[in-house]
Amino acid sequence: MRAIVIGSGIGGLLTASFLAKNNYDVTVLEKSPRIGGRFANLPYNGFQLSTGAFHMLPHGEDGPLAYLLKLLGANVQIMNSNPKGMIFYGGKTFHYREGWKYLSFTEKARATKLLLDVKRGKLPKGEEAEMSGREWIREKIGDNEFVDLFIKSFLGWADSVLDVPAGELAREIKAALKWGGPGLVKGGCSAITDELA
Repeated sequence: MRAIVIGSGIGGLLTASFLAKNNYDVTVLEKSPRIGGRFANLPYNGFQLSTGAFHMLPHGEDGPLAYLLKLLGANVQIMNSNPKGMIFYGGKTFHYREGWKYLSFTEKARATKLLLDVKRGKLPKGEEAEMSGREWIREKIGDNEFVDLFIKSFLGWADSVLDVPAGELAREIKAALKWGGPGLVKGGCSAITDELA
């Protein structure tokens, strides 16, 4: 059996790898001169810079991407971030768990309720799911800069986490509660794409 996969981003490479593992003769078509799409590194002055999809791997060695790589037998080392999140606020850097002390009593209660609701699968629906993540968080917890920093601190693998729709943000919070925080891939994104290639 034959298959053609268009694009050598992480999705295309994973698809092609699973097809090849299941005895397909796979051809991957890519318009760029390199593989990986937005899930790659570019060399710069002896360093590897992320091309933009992730600067850290969501959910580290316990997440879905790590699971898929294990199924494929990919020789990739993922190291969980420790600590999972940091906050820079008021000229200080501290662990995200210390962030609770900067929330008011009401904000703590509302944040706890929101996290419990999300963990139980009570996610935004309809118009609420389409509002911006930032607007949703401020409506649910509190309208101040620290609330934004607090949420971003443990979802720090994605720079634009508050700019996505509330439904997507809630699903990511649920995933972080289930699988944990981000991790780093030894060798960067290219270690994964090179292994899959």
